[in-house]
Amino acid sequence: MAPNLAPVGGITLFLGVGLHLIYSYIMKQRENPHRQETTRTGQNKAKNVKLSAYEQHIDTHRVDPQAMQITWRDIAGLEEVINELMEKIIFPVQNRHLFRESRLLQPPKGVLLYGPPGCGKTLIAKATAKEAGFTFINLKPSTLTDKFYGESQKLTAAVFSLASKLAPTIIFIDEIDSFLRNRSSTDHEATAMMKAQFMTLWDGLETDHQCQVIIMGATNRPEDIDPAILRRMPTKIHIKLPNFEQRKQILRLILENEKVDPLINFSHIAGETEGFSGSDLKEICREAALLCFQEIMDSDTLSIDHIRPISQDDLQNATRKMKKSKIPGGHSTIFSIDPIRQTNQDDLQNATRKMKKSKIPGGHSTIFSDDPIRQINQDDLQSNTAGRYALQQDVQVKLGDDVTLQCQISTDEIISVLKWSRPDLNTDGYVYFYRNKRSYENYQHPSFYGRVKLRDPEMKDGDVSVILTNVTFNDAEIYKCHVAVRNPGR
Repeated sequence: MAPNLAPVGGITLFLGVGLHLIYSYIMKQRENPHRQETTRTGQNKAKNVKLSAYEQHIDTHRVDPQAMQITWRDIAGLEEVINELMEKIIFPVQNRHLFRESRLLQPPKGVLLYGPPGCGKTLIAKATAKEAGFTFINLKPSTLTDKFYGESQKLTAAVFSLASKLAPTIIFIDEIDSFLRNRSSTDHEATAMMKAQFMTLWDGLETDHQCQVIIMGATNRPEDIDPAILRRMPTKIHIKLPNFEQRKQILRLILENEKVDPLINFSHIAGETEGFSGSDLKEICREAALLCFQEIMDSDTLSIDHIRPISQDDLQNATRKMKKSKIPGGHSTIFSIDPIRQTNQDDLQNATRKMKKSKIPGGHSTIFSDDPIRQINQDDLQSNTAGRYALQQDVQVKLGDDVTLQCQISTDEIISVLKWSRPDLNTDGYVYFYRNKRSYENYQHPSFYGRVKLRDPEMKDGDVSVILTNVTFNDAEIYKCHVAVRNPGR
């Protein structure tokens, strides 16, 4: 009797159909997901351009200049910035017949707006597009990311092709440091390829001087942006915190269409808000208006006529409330780690100058250079602490007439550096001392001849202890210097 194969055949058929459906679903998903979007009409009809599926996806982030309501009148206290943008971008675009024959007078292909948060960088970019009549593409990093390999590169190419079709165009990237930050070996392959293609296409704009596409970025961390990106943004505009006169103008502009007491002293409020950004000033005005509204919230009849005008006291109360959450530099104290001192701009500038002294061609620090030819000098011994620890000084010890010790006290992994000299033998050199064994292993240097002296826990903040050890080096008796330092906050 032959076996009944009907159940087996049914199971096989069922599995086959299931696998076919799964395969069809996967292949459908692998097709460009952006093709499922419908073609945008309306504004595209006015431009009379045909967009690819990838360009349609980017087009969802486009803002027509006629639809934007922001103009130069909505920006106060930044006349110098506006004039610079007028001269370098708007005037050449609006008068192309005057600049068509000159490559040098073309608008820059890249503009970087940098400065503290809340100072109007995004507002300036939108107003520039509005005044110049540029199409505005508000590009976000998430727009260019895709789960399928190779799709991000196609979307990146679509950004530039769409911008060229709709030119003149501004491609605006807010917080550009998070998107085009310094490249490293730890970057994901897809991210690295996307950045590389972005820069390649950007270079294409430079070669075509007739193409009116400008990439404008905004950031409060310009030091995090890749140097190759900074090179492609020749126009860099620093948007600083508003000064006294600028704060007065901003306050007047914010309260221009509000019910306010005509006796308000804007100079007094501007004087009390030093270090505040334009966003902070708007929040103060909003808080003051809310104080007026709170007085009628319990009333039986709510009417706009019952809301009193904003007064001087309202603005002062709102200012005091805002100051409780502010520290010098414009940052909220709720996120402050060090309650004593925050790193400020002077610290960063000083650290930059010190770092420049310790640089050689190729970008490597000389203090750990393996080059035996170059002699490490005093400038190389400066510590780059960016203001985190203020303790850094020289200690010179004179021992008789034949030995002079000079110790460089540092707050880095190298805890001290000794320059020793023997005038009678016409010889000198450097000795490095490290905080612990791990530091020595990480930063081992041919000039290291000392041992670690652990810090005395009884030492007070900022104290320095110099311990000398008699040793013999190159058949000459010298003294080595052990330095113990207790850094503030350590």
